[in-house]
Amino acid sequence: MDEKQTLDDGYGKGYDQLDSKALGYLSSMVKTTRYIVLGMFVFVFLLSLTTVIMTIKTNEVDDLPMFICSIFGMLIFFGHPFYFLFLFSKKMAFALNNFDGSSMTEALAKLRSFFNTVLFYLCVYLVILSIMLIAGISDLI
Repeated sequence: MDEKQTLDDGYGKGYDQLDSKALGYLSSMVKTTRYIVLGMFVFVFLLSLTTVIMTIKTNEVDDLPMFICSIFGMLIFFGHPFYFLFLFSKKMAFALNNFDGSSMTEALAKLRSFFNTVLFYLCVYLVILSIMLIAGISDLI
């Protein structure tokens, strides 16, 4: 049988034990999310920096798609959904090291916030792409 490790009563109703396999999966997920977050922070920063530099070098602020990309790049960098993933990783590592159920609950709340933020940005991007598509079609007519 797998060795069971008990979390405190704050974890939840009837789910107060995780076996070593589940703890291993959570620990692996914490390490993986740290690499993902680091990569995404670097990628978004470089993307934002590149679009701003290209906009400045061409001296064409009238170039609407480039301007929109630079604005949304900066918005994502400062309101970054992957920040919640970073917080999830940090809280979950603490919860796993200290067997703290309340920290695990906070970590899962941060993971939920990450998915909600990604969904919000996806909706915003779809609306903007739809507007750009409609504007492009209206130019052809």
